Amino acid sequence: MMQHTIMAVFDTARHAQIAVDDLLVCDIPSESIHQYRLAMGADPDAAIRPENEFHRPSGAWTWLINDHPPPAERRAQQEALYQESRQRNEPVVVTIDNSTLTNARIIKILGDHAPLEVRGNKEGWTHADTSFAQENKMDPSEFDPQTPVEMTEYH
Repeated sequence: MMQHTIMAVFDTARHAQIAVDDLLVCDIPSESIHQYRLAMGADPDAAIRPENEFHRPSGAWTWLINDHPPPAERRAQQEALYQESRQRNEPVVVTIDNSTLTNARIIKILGDHAPLEVRGNKEGWTHADTSFAQENKMDPSEFDPQTPVEMTEYH
């Protein structure tokens, strides 16, 4: 089984964390998911460094969705970076090390969260110039205003 890395850029740490939570709920191992701060205007590839990696503080929710905390010696620094990144509303790079078996699932989950950019290292596979935010928007003109809407009321 071949290993690939998918990289997604999100506009804020909050949006990135929501996408990461969905990956975790869909059984993507937390050890394969990494989040990095991205300074405004910086190259996403340059942001992928151990000193930029962060992780949210542990809590009941993280335990429920099987989000494993980083090693104890790095935990305080990563949690502080997470808080700082959220407060500054900084963009975030999320990387996922995955197998070819989970590639399509991960792309679908990330696409549901409208990242600014998604890239993979598989040869010939890149969405660097594509914005999922634009691709996934529904065009309201596609809906026929005359079509009746069926509603069910529950008591």
